Amino acid sequence: MSSINDIKFALRLFSKNPASTVLSVLVLTIGIGISITIFSLVNGILWGSVDQEMLNRMVRIAWQYPSGNSNLRNRNISAEDLRIFRKEVDSFASLAGFSFHYERSLSVPDGQELTGDYRGLKVTHSFFDVLGVKPRYGRAFTEDDIQTESARAMVISHRVWQQMFSGSSSTIGKQILLSGRPYNVVGIMQEGFSFPQNQDFWFADLFPWQSDRPRSSVWKLFTIGVLKEGETYTSAKTALEAVASRLEQTFPESNTDKTQIEITNFTDNFISDNFRNALFALLTCAIIVALVAAANVSNIIIARTAQRTHELAMRNALGAGRAKVIKLVFLDGLLLSIVGAVQGCLLAAWAAEYIWRQFTEARAYPYWWQIQLDGHVILFVIAITLFVAIATSLFPGLRASQSYGYSILKDDSRSSSSLFVGRVSSLLVGLQIALSTLLLVVSVTMIFIHYQYSNRPYPHDPNQILMALIPQNYWAGFRDDQSVFSFLRSLKAEVKMHPSVEEITFAMDDRTTGRGFPVKFKIVGQNYLSDEDLPTTRFTAVTPEHNRLFGIGMLSGRFFTELDNKESEPVAIVNKYFVDTYFPEENPIDKLVQIQRSEFGGAYYAFSDKPTYRIVGIIEETRQSLLPHESKRNNAEFIVPYWQRPFKFIRVFIKTRGNPLELVTPLRKAMHKLKPAIAPQGDIETLQERIMRSSGIMIILMSLFSFLGLVSLFKAFVGLYAIMLFKARQQRRENGIRIAMGASARHLIINAAKTSGIQIGLGLIVGLTLGYFAAASIKGILNFGSMSLGFAPYLIVALVVILVSASAILVPICMAARVPPMAALRDE
Repeated sequence: MSSINDIKFALRLFSKNPASTVLSVLVLTIGIGISITIFSLVNGILWGSVDQEMLNRMVRIAWQYPSGNSNLRNRNISAEDLRIFRKEVDSFASLAGFSFHYERSLSVPDGQELTGDYRGLKVTHSFFDVLGVKPRYGRAFTEDDIQTESARAMVISHRVWQQMFSGSSSTIGKQILLSGRPYNVVGIMQEGFSFPQNQDFWFADLFPWQSDRPRSSVWKLFTIGVLKEGETYTSAKTALEAVASRLEQTFPESNTDKTQIEITNFTDNFISDNFRNALFALLTCAIIVALVAAANVSNIIIARTAQRTHELAMRNALGAGRAKVIKLVFLDGLLLSIVGAVQGCLLAAWAAEYIWRQFTEARAYPYWWQIQLDGHVILFVIAITLFVAIATSLFPGLRASQSYGYSILKDDSRSSSSLFVGRVSSLLVGLQIALSTLLLVVSVTMIFIHYQYSNRPYPHDPNQILMALIPQNYWAGFRDDQSVFSFLRSLKAEVKMHPSVEEITFAMDDRTTGRGFPVKFKIVGQNYLSDEDLPTTRFTAVTPEHNRLFGIGMLSGRFFTELDNKESEPVAIVNKYFVDTYFPEENPIDKLVQIQRSEFGGAYYAFSDKPTYRIVGIIEETRQSLLPHESKRNNAEFIVPYWQRPFKFIRVFIKTRGNPLELVTPLRKAMHKLKPAIAPQGDIETLQERIMRSSGIMIILMSLFSFLGLVSLFKAFVGLYAIMLFKARQQRRENGIRIAMGASARHLIINAAKTSGIQIGLGLIVGLTLGYFAAASIKGILNFGSMSLGFAPYLIVALVVILVSASAILVPICMAARVPPMAALRDE
């Protein structure tokens, strides 16, 4: 009964102090809401999943190369090695492999609609056994589905079923075309399943080894498995490596250096260490914001409790113990925290949805990443509420529980409350300033990085160039290189009839965010100790219109022409970074460069012929200029004519006079007219949209870090303003006497600056020091560790904190100085 009365009494305080109540709830709503939002984001990526049990038992198996340029090697397991592992290694309940498939054009036989673009996987027949999931309708794959060429079994997603078959109950057994090749629909997955990255179809394949090609050309598969009960990563690794050692001896051409196995949790392969650390750093900053809010409200509760000093002293004199007084103050903080947490949850629900929408639009992501109200989030809400309640009421409760004796009872409320507000309040002000400064340093640093990163000029206007990826598949009609060339030239002619089109070109990569793929090479005439010592560059292929469309200037030599084809001498163009790195003291024109064979993209074994190219030109950079900390070596580029070296992947670029997005439909129709079995893959988008999407995750993270710093600064201002306003009101009579005796507003300001300047100065120094190390750490996490920003961010932060603190001090004092002395003297 006593506790109920105490709660009722605490609730009555809300109406007695409406201004401080509203301010406290606002501060806590923002602080707790931000913490819940960030935790929901981190939880949705790292821990929360509808399929968490399935994901926890899955592992990925990959080669671990001993040394050298292992980052250029394909770490996936070949289909032939996987078959042997399945037969000879008994540590796994099941093993399977898959490859992200480049064919994405689905259509229905005799369908009149434009062919659709969907992501898919090429998998082994045991794929769904490893996942431990079953289709909603139909069946999963069996070994019979890979025995004959005519089997061609496919499982489709719920989305494909609805969009292409209108959810028909007779879909099982029907045919679906993948780039013109027929497959039989044997299963339909449950709604929401799109393992692993928004995939919409899965088809079984034998991944055969063609006898006329080397064993090293066999498809390389992303290999997953489920350990048997009682098996560990170590025991499974030992068993796999025993078989791998024998494979190296039996097949040295394809398995040299492939004896060490790496076994990791499956989900770890979709989250880099830097990304994981960035999430943890973001969560830490969000909790610091909650701590600033707690310190803020703690100061407000000190002020609220100070007004009750006379009452608390009376309770103490009548026999109430310290525990009772602490309980009363704690209830005040707890109720404020609960109200703030409830409203913070509402704020977090909106904010998390907004952030998640921006997050997921930035790139393809694993389907199990999602924000949802699960047990982790509920526990966090409870924990953060209790933490804030204790943090806000601990110091005020302990201070209020001290026995003031009869000196307090004999004094009036003004003087007694002034005894209450002292060192604790000053300490909390200093803490707020320190934490806010820390976060503000991080915020300003992120703003500086974002500005430098995003405002590098391009030699062209990315808003005026439309881009789309064009797949090339045998079943869709691309039987040889000449059929590819004929299609591209016909497509160019079709699209160029549109009046807004200025120029069209084709290139292997997107020419903005991507830089081809890494290859090793030799400069003919130079000696190298071993293959591990060979230099690397980024290889790509383009058509002759490339320099005109992108506005690229020639520094030396010439660009490609239509005469640079398969019948002519292989030629190449390099960018300035290539020259600065590999020919710093000589002219590379007419130098010969031999490309070494390289593994990339599943079975695609490139440059087995080791082609030699003559350098005929040097170009300016086609992308954004490098920042000072970025490596020229990593951006060296080797470009060849597409008509000499075609690839299965090619992108079309269209430069327009008007809105490029108006060409999306004409482009799709032109492709459908020429090759009905294929569709443009991925998003048909402007280069500017591509740039924003490719760096979207980093921009979102930097924006969140920046936002947390600004919110913390606002909270520091509110907290300092509130306590200074309280002090000004408590010293109203004293200030009135001073003004009556001739003191000016300047004297009041100097006096306030003396009392508050020390903790603000100390908080600023501590915050700048901690902010320096925090910003350096976060810069490293985001791969900007070597970017130098100088002292500008710290000077800006110091100036902003001083100005904000001065405003919080001056406004209440100026208000107090305008009170007539006689009115102040009559105050009780």
